[in-house]
Amino acid sequence: MSGGVAIFGLITKIDFIVPICILVSLVCDFFDGFIARKMNIQSSIGKELDSLADVISFGLVPSFILLRMFNPTMEFKSSFTGLLLFTLPFTIAVYSAFRLAKFNLETRDSEYFYGLNTPSNTLMILGVYLSWLSNDFNLIDFLDQNWILLIATVILINYLLISNTPMFSNKSFKKQFKGNLPFIVVGIIGLVSIIFFKYIGLSLTILTYVLLSILVLRLKWLKL
Repeated sequence: MSGGVAIFGLITKIDFIVPICILVSLVCDFFDGFIARKMNIQSSIGKELDSLADVISFGLVPSFILLRMFNPTMEFKSSFTGLLLFTLPFTIAVYSAFRLAKFNLETRDSEYFYGLNTPSNTLMILGVYLSWLSNDFNLIDFLDQNWILLIATVILINYLLISNTPMFSNKSFKKQFKGNLPFIVVGIIGLVSIIFFKYIGLSLTILTYVLLSILVLRLKWLKL
């Protein structure tokens, strides 16, 4: 429901409800599975309904956010550029759905995610969106009709969503201090980024998480 309300807010340009709805979606996404496991009421249909809700909240919502930023009027224009600006954002929803399907079929018993999880991707896009609303760094003019940047953004995000790159998850938490160094590094960089760069610091935090996961788990260039 919160995802649908967020989309309504984006279409009608009632922007203040969007981050609230995303926060509600994040809280519900965390606690629904937790409560189901604790109460032993897990079911196949519940799993599928949870994924459907995630496709809306963490697939369609970020798609509409990109559409809102890169095409503020949200109008379809009968030109090559207009086609790109209107359709490309929705590839995020398609790849998010594929990412969630892969997650549901995952057989590897691992403490890591494989590919960027959809809530983190939504938070990364949300950070830019909040900065765009405040016009930090003159983002409104910079992103408006910038189809080249949109293509680059969509390609990068969609690749991260469906890649097999291992990334830290909540299951990666360790009892020892040293084992949690990646989370501490992300937390410190995130805090500093938010202090200095405000909303877009949230996006930088997620990018730090992705980069650290790649350096430590995929390339093994760092040992933390």
